[in-house]
Amino acid sequence: MLFKAGFRADARIVKDLSFILTRQESDGSFAGSEDMTAAAIQTLSLFQGGRDDVNGAIGRAKQYLKLRQEQGGGFENAYTAAWVLQAISALKEVPQDWAKEEKTPLGVLSGFQREDGSVGADDETVENRIWATAYAIPAALGKSWGDVLTSFDIPAVVEKATAGEAIKQAEEELIAPKAATAESPEYPRGEEYERLSTQITQLRSEVAELKNSIETRTLQQESVAKPKNLVASLAYTAIVQPIVSALTLIWKLIQK
Repeated sequence: MLFKAGFRADARIVKDLSFILTRQESDGSFAGSEDMTAAAIQTLSLFQGGRDDVNGAIGRAKQYLKLRQEQGGGFENAYTAAWVLQAISALKEVPQDWAKEEKTPLGVLSGFQREDGSVGADDETVENRIWATAYAIPAALGKSWGDVLTSFDIPAVVEKATAGEAIKQAEEELIAPKAATAESPEYPRGEEYERLSTQITQLRSEVAELKNSIETRTLQQESVAKPKNLVASLAYTAIVQPIVSALTLIWKLIQK
């Protein structure tokens, strides 16, 4: 998710990628699990092509899944079959490439579907069948996690700096006239009054647009991954909250 959220060259991505690679077992699996191996393939596939260690790890993981595949073409259960199918898609392969006894993993997965449309064994709880069905849909569509998640760029730092400068300038422009009353000689009149009025109107519009932009980006971040991670929470506290507080102060000054 971090990769898809714009952190492609971030040091944390490099560190996490190295961590994943060090967890591969001698048999090619990750954690000795078909599920985790399929998950690792989906993640590593995002970095495929540029690094020999990544390409090698993917190849060994694929071989592990091939050896673990049952003679009937399937895997242990509907959950595993779905994740392996997504890994197959991440490998740019199709279920037919994994056929055994003329049966594919997708064909086996379809056998887990019940009359009501859900996926799972008869003795599964409703909650578990919901999870299994949610896994099966992208798998049947031939989409890995990397295909499902939307990519977007991190808002540029310069945009944050510009927003801060705009807020500071707005505060200075709005606080200065407030020091003088309408009866005092220092109160702006004529062309100066019109200039400030026009500028305040423009500032109102810019502040509103800035606030909408911040709220929109926050909603986009929340829709990409839930629950919020620690990085997102800290970023919100350190960046968004102070800006929103400043906007609130400016709005009150504008009203006065």
